[in-house]
Amino acid sequence: MVKKFISLVIISIILMSFVIAEVQTLGTFKKGEDVELQQIGAGFTDCHITSVLYPNSTEALGLAEMTKNGNQYNYTFSNTGTDGKYIVNGYCTDGSGDTVWSYDFDITPSGMLATISQGYLSIGLLIGIILIMFFFSMISFKLMDYDKLYPIALFFLLVSIVISVYGLYLGVVFSRDYLFSSTAAPQSAIFIGILFGLVGMMFLSLLLLILAALREIKERKSIQQHGENWNSQTKQYNY
Repeated sequence: MVKKFISLVIISIILMSFVIAEVQTLGTFKKGEDVELQQIGAGFTDCHITSVLYPNSTEALGLAEMTKNGNQYNYTFSNTGTDGKYIVNGYCTDGSGDTVWSYDFDITPSGMLATISQGYLSIGLLIGIILIMFFFSMISFKLMDYDKLYPIALFFLLVSIVISVYGLYLGVVFSRDYLFSSTAAPQSAIFIGILFGLVGMMFLSLLLLILAALREIKERKSIQQHGENWNSQTKQYNY
């Protein structure tokens, strides 16, 4: 009895390994671009796709014949407007029977799946950009105290604004890619939260830089019109 049970378990494991081997991953592709669905096999007369399923399990494609090219069969799939994991089901015929197969592929905005290491790299890059932005802005505001260096101060302020805009763009891209990643690691929520926090910090810094630049330019114009001792806030001269 025990031997029969052990034999049954071994046979079940072997069958499961065959089933698992049939399910493969085609890869990750960019949203909106065509995906070449492929199947390779010798001795087949033809191959067909029975269905392609969207990430929400609705049907994106029904029965379709694949194009033969030697031992490779292809089909160009174009309905890639939704982010997530697609499932492809099909079969190939060799004249005596059918071989059923199935695999999946991922669609993301960038064509890449975010990983934990990429998440660390993204956060580190954004923090570096924020530090560089604050460095240039501090230099700018210090140089504004000197009339002769005022043009240079404006240049550094402009550089810090450009850096903050670039950092904001990268933050949005990183957050979007990680948000739509199919990675199910528990760190995903932490990375997304940190990235959104950095994006918010970048946006706030950009807003403050612009307001500070406008205020400084207004102050300079007021001093040029009324003289050195003019206080633009009280609208009076300081004696």
